Amino acid sequence: MQEIEAPASLADNPPNSGSDLMNLFRRLLNIFSNSDPLPAQGRTSTPPGETLLQGVYELSLENPRAKEAAESALSSQASGDEDFHDLMTYCPKAGVICYALEKSGLLARVDWAEEASEVVQWFEEIFEHAGIAWSQDEIKDLVEKADKAVLKRGEAVGFVYLAAQSRASQVGFEILDINTGSDQHAFFAVPKATADKWRFVDLGQGMRIENPDWQFKKLANVHGFELTYPAHPKKSLRPFPLDL
Repeated sequence: MQEIEAPASLADNPPNSGSDLMNLFRRLLNIFSNSDPLPAQGRTSTPPGETLLQGVYELSLENPRAKEAAESALSSQASGDEDFHDLMTYCPKAGVICYALEKSGLLARVDWAEEASEVVQWFEEIFEHAGIAWSQDEIKDLVEKADKAVLKRGEAVGFVYLAAQSRASQVGFEILDINTGSDQHAFFAVPKATADKWRFVDLGQGMRIENPDWQFKKLANVHGFELTYPAHPKKSLRPFPLDL
């Protein structure tokens, strides 16, 4: 930054009239306007790709495979993956996060109409990768309960999710869903502290990371499950944390 010095004549001839003060003000203003700008305060901005990579790293429980997959997606090396190409094009944040989590075994993409036994297998897989213990006896018992509940088509996903969410909460985890507006859920499990940071984050284009309790409110009431977030998240949405 340029060092600013008072005009030499100022010490010898201090201003003693209104016109002198105005002339001095103009001279000082001219000096300031020609000086180097002040350095930016606070942290410097981070490129969008870097914030997305950091987000993937947090959501994947610091899984290096997930970060590598995200880097591939950001460099268009994953453009040939038909399952994610359109999503990554339309909503990069949702597409890259889904792609990275699935490639590292942390994401369960569950169709809305899958049977209970299939949904249980999805949650069993993501629980294993997240380090959440779920015994075979518990799994077998859940499938039997789902069969006895005489669930309608499309209700098995919610029934199993609610039971799995209950199990996850017992060990300090929470199941989140990347809501892309499609007929598929994209479930993954993270520690509660991570969920607190990323729950109800707006990813753009109407997509978001959410706790999906609200989607299964009626089912929970019928079968006696407790909900933590029964309200629709539209009033709770917040920006991507690392963009702040």
